[in-house]
Amino acid sequence: MKHIITSVCLILLLMLCVYGQNTNLALRKPIYASSVYSNEYRPEEAVDGIKKEYGNMANTADGSAGWFVIDLQKKYRVLYVTMYPRERVNGFSVGLTNNFNSATNVSLIKNELCATSTKQFQKPDLETLYCKKPYLRSRYVMLQQAVTSGEFNVEELEVYGSEIYDDNHLGCYSNIEGTHKLDVAAVEQCSTQCTAYQFFVIKNGKECSCLSYTSLPSPLISSPLSNCNLTCSDDGYMCGGFSYYSLYSVKDCALNAAPASSSPSPTTLPPQLDLLSSGQCIITTHCSAGATAGSDVCPSQSCVTGWNGDVCDDRDCSVNSGSCGVHTCVSVTTGGTNTMSECQCKEGYYKTTYREDCKDLNECMYPSLNKCDNATTSCSNTAGSYECACLSGYEKKSDIYSCQDIDECKSSSLNKCNTTSTFCENTVGSYKCTCIEGFQQILNNNYSCNDIDECLTTCKQEFESCVNTGGSHSCECISGYERDNKDTCIAAPNKAAIIGGVVGGFFGLLLIIGVIVGVIFCLRKRRKE
Repeated sequence: MKHIITSVCLILLLMLCVYGQNTNLALRKPIYASSVYSNEYRPEEAVDGIKKEYGNMANTADGSAGWFVIDLQKKYRVLYVTMYPRERVNGFSVGLTNNFNSATNVSLIKNELCATSTKQFQKPDLETLYCKKPYLRSRYVMLQQAVTSGEFNVEELEVYGSEIYDDNHLGCYSNIEGTHKLDVAAVEQCSTQCTAYQFFVIKNGKECSCLSYTSLPSPLISSPLSNCNLTCSDDGYMCGGFSYYSLYSVKDCALNAAPASSSPSPTTLPPQLDLLSSGQCIITTHCSAGATAGSDVCPSQSCVTGWNGDVCDDRDCSVNSGSCGVHTCVSVTTGGTNTMSECQCKEGYYKTTYREDCKDLNECMYPSLNKCDNATTSCSNTAGSYECACLSGYEKKSDIYSCQDIDECKSSSLNKCNTTSTFCENTVGSYKCTCIEGFQQILNNNYSCNDIDECLTTCKQEFESCVNTGGSHSCECISGYERDNKDTCIAAPNKAAIIGGVVGGFFGLLLIIGVIVGVIFCLRKRRKE
């Protein structure tokens, strides 16, 4: 274990040297003390950057073991602390925490011991203590003297460490395409290059790209953290995968208390990052008594079951399955120092960032996420999936994603066409009732037609009359007239006279024949005589 701690310290020391992170994090930061000896020896004197032989110093009052607390104003990985004493110091300890309440200014709680010194020393000596747990994320640094009474006097306190990017890490993604800016060996290098943007991504363990929040894709769906299995070589942070991007926020995310309901409600909004209007990301806290946005500590200092961390934004897979419900809670270790846990969503569910609960994915909002044939079906979202419902005039076939046209004209039960006045014509997805010749469409009625009275416009010749029939008509000559070969009506001849003439002619002919026969008979008789 000792070798591991030593190795981690060496790595962090190398980071400080390479990336210039040897900045005194305590310089001019808020500082608090257990007591103040006098107004001349205020705690601010210990972080003013002045180290003189007769410079001012911070001094606690005589009494119980004195302490100083420095507020770094954000979380850092604290590597080491250096103390410049004014008078003799009989040992002291350094603690780290995120739970100091400056309003009450009382002793610290949940204090993680960074290092302890039992050495007695005084000016011009100084003492540097290296933290045993340099991977901790801490905002407050506490220095407490070892003795239980006596003044605690300090000329200057310095704190050194590295930026924390765990809270800026939003997740692993496959659908983000940034413009490759440069290759990096640490997340901070990429962040420094992208200060004019809201976000940056790293791929393949080194490829850094900057992004504005308007450039983020939609839908934005988080992939499992395990897909971003490459770390930056010098800091151990997640730096994407061969086909995946680790997304980070340039600015620290704001905090927002989770709603009262522990179960996520269905949403019809597209999967996008939860952002403030400025483009700043939001981290949801799960304190048992709620939390105010911007606070670094849960008021109750306890979390909803399945969550842990200072603001209860880290899942605890060992308790209540990390509040993942029906989904699986999975933990991934990054850089050998930090464990990140997330809900591994079942198919049909999604997260926008790795910290979120799984929500139902509305596949119907995006053509790329569903296979429904838009020409024959409508997509209907269901819990964890979707269905392709046939449009009117279509029916299912073996393919569940498309439908085929129904021929409504095959059966009278499938159409409303009036068979007397119309005939059914099948169309794609529907049908239409077309008027039979001699009928016309009825206003606001697509299924029946009215007979056309052709007599209103036809049969207009002289001595002609019109007879309308269902779907047709006929033109007839009025009484006493008949149609000639020119299709006109002319007066018909007197039929009785014609018949009388014919009969008279017939009898006349018979008479003539009889006379002729008589004459012939008389002539033959005379010859014989």
